[in-house]
Amino acid sequence: MINLPAGPPKFPKPLDKAVVQEVSKALWNRRQLQVDYRRRGARVPMSMVLHPQGLVLDGEVLTLIAVANNYTEPYNFNLMRMTTAQMLPGDSRKLEGFDFKLHVAKEFGWPYGEPEQIEFWVHQDRVIEFEEMPISEDQKIVQPLLPQGGLPLRGWRPKASAEVVAINA
Repeated sequence: MINLPAGPPKFPKPLDKAVVQEVSKALWNRRQLQVDYRRRGARVPMSMVLHPQGLVLDGEVLTLIAVANNYTEPYNFNLMRMTTAQMLPGDSRKLEGFDFKLHVAKEFGWPYGEPEQIEFWVHQDRVIEFEEMPISEDQKIVQPLLPQGGLPLRGWRPKASAEVVAINA
C-alpha cells in the first residue's frame, strides 16, 4: 500500500522521541510540562511551564494544545519546535468550560474565514473523484457533458457545507 499526501508533499523535521514521550506522559497523567519551546521565527527557545489540554495531528504536524505559565487561554505548540520536555509532579490546570473539540474546529478548520464561491473545470474522467471524495457533506454534482469533454464546476468552498454544480458554458 502507498499512502499519498492530500496536498503538496511536506517533509517535516523529525520529532525528538524524548519530547514526544514526555508530552504523552504529561497528557496521560494530567501533569504539568516544562518545555523549551522556540516560537515561529525565533532562533532561541524559551523555557515555560505548560498545562496540556490535548494533542492534535494535523497532516504531518503534531500540535499540543496547552495553557502556558499563568495564562488563561490555550495556545497551539508545535512539537517540532520543542527542544526539551519534562513532566512535572504538579497537576495540569484544567480550563473551566474549555471545549477541546470546539477549539480544534476553530483553530484547525478549513477553509479559514467565511465560505466563498469557487468555479473550476474538471475533466469528465476526474468527476468520479468528487463523487467518491466530496468536498462537503451535502455536495451535489450535476453533470451535463460538454462537447470539449470537461465539466465546469461551480460551488462553495466549504466551511460546514457546500454544493458543487456543473454548469453549461
